[in-house]
Amino acid sequence: MPEDLKDIWEKHEGKTVKEIIQMERFLDKITKFRAGRLYFKNDCIEKMFDETLSELVKVIRKGISEAKDKGLEINALLIVGGFAMSTLVMNCLRQTFCKDIPLIVRPVESELAVLMGAVLYGQNESIVASRVMAHTYGVACTMKFDRSVNLESTMFKADGEEWAANVFRVHVSKGQRVQLNEWTQEKDYRPETEKQNSVVVFVFASDKNDPKHTDDGYCIGKFDVDFTRCEPSKRVVMISLRFGSTEVEVRGRVESNGFVYTQKLGLV
Repeated sequence: MPEDLKDIWEKHEGKTVKEIIQMERFLDKITKFRAGRLYFKNDCIEKMFDETLSELVKVIRKGISEAKDKGLEINALLIVGGFAMSTLVMNCLRQTFCKDIPLIVRPVESELAVLMGAVLYGQNESIVASRVMAHTYGVACTMKFDRSVNLESTMFKADGEEWAANVFRVHVSKGQRVQLNEWTQEKDYRPETEKQNSVVVFVFASDKNDPKHTDDGYCIGKFDVDFTRCEPSKRVVMISLRFGSTEVEVRGRVESNGFVYTQKLGLV
């Protein structure tokens, strides 16, 4: 107990610390004051963690619920980090989830587990073969207007047809598992008119599972595709994504002229 805090407390109460802890409101909380230290009862310390443990349980329950909604079965909880060293935390999780999850464990030296995993990954990135996407990735485009999906504000007319602008065409969805360093399935994109000699491909990310328009996300990069050497009817670029350890790579492949455009972007 800092000496300054001790002095303030004694001045406020008009008594010494040893006299203060004998007061009725402290009898069930503090056991003794010795060598500048306050000794609290176990249940008093445990109550300090009630709100934290409640929030922790709430977060885990939400994760389990979301997993079940996706048809995933949770058979174990692996608790890591310095907080996992607390017997109070482990007992709370085991008592709360023992009926739903048969195995709730922590590794030896749980406080070092994340650090050791990061070191192993840094030495050999291939130990992680796949990644579950934390965000949705896609490309901005124009598509035929669909009143059941697209916002009225995005609709415009061209050549007698209704079109939707700034559509978020999803390539990889949030929560989807992708293989690292492998290209995703290609999707085709065409210029809006045959007179266009080039297009700009805008890549977007979103926190939503199924964004409909680019307003639902944010642009993370772009690159130009040149069609000057292509016949108007063959101006098509095939877009795919590839995810590495710390970045996402976008590839635009023009089959008619053999050009390939790539752009590396930071992984959000």
